[in-house]
Amino acid sequence: MTRVALIDADILVYRCAASLRKKEYRVHTADGELLASGTSKKAVMEGLDGMDDLIIESRDVFDEVRFAYRAVNNMIDDICVHTGCPTYKLFVTGNDNFRVGLATIAPYKGQRPERPRYYQEVKDYVWSLPGIVVAEGCEADDTIGVHSYGVPNVVICSIDKDLDMLPGAHYNFVSKEEYYINEEDGMVNFYRQILTGDKIDNIMGIRGLGPVTAAKLIRLGMTQVEMYCTCLEQYEKMYASSGSAEPRKEAARHVEENGKLLWLWRKVGDIWSPPTRDEALANDTRMMNES
Repeated sequence: MTRVALIDADILVYRCAASLRKKEYRVHTADGELLASGTSKKAVMEGLDGMDDLIIESRDVFDEVRFAYRAVNNMIDDICVHTGCPTYKLFVTGNDNFRVGLATIAPYKGQRPERPRYYQEVKDYVWSLPGIVVAEGCEADDTIGVHSYGVPNVVICSIDKDLDMLPGAHYNFVSKEEYYINEEDGMVNFYRQILTGDKIDNIMGIRGLGPVTAAKLIRLGMTQVEMYCTCLEQYEKMYASSGSAEPRKEAARHVEENGKLLWLWRKVGDIWSPPTRDEALANDTRMMNES
């Protein structure tokens, strides 16, 4: 069966649009005489060492948008070559997102940085390409999960760590590294992220608790119930230390909200909920069998 690259095209759009931005440096004398200009500060300053009263200015300049279109095509070709995939699908986020309505602790994606110039033009170009899959009401990551979970001969292509909760073959198209996530790896990554949150998506984790500590608390070999209870315990400590009157209740609410926001679909509408003991036992058995 032909292998298929499942490409996170939201990131493709952003990176290729951002690549058009360059810094131009201009060096002139105090009386305005232009001595050198260019996009490399080192090259611009070459031969000017020792000169007094130089004024160095910089400004943003942008390449033509056609160069971003070319970059998109080159990245897709490069992904297909390195993964051995003759075919691909491009996953993009469309309108609406169920997570916005679930977020109560902080606005979901409430602190996203400003988009690059020509973002919309590059987005329109990518959306015109063959193999496009538009996620409506959810995110591209969710539809990648639906198209990859339990599906043979596909590889998830992204640089987004969120996708590392999805079992299957993965390819980082910046480091050009291919790796495999099994069921247990994915569940461990998910629960670690419940602890740390996600700054990019404005999902609040435990203050001062980073990936290193999360990896010490949530470990391979733990059951789902143990991972869940560890998250509850850590959030309860956080709320107790801040003077909450009901730290256990606040902890349970926070863990559940983070889980619902972070969880990526395996099937359409697959919203996460805290595990019951029977559900966790069945899933732990499946993870052990796969490992």
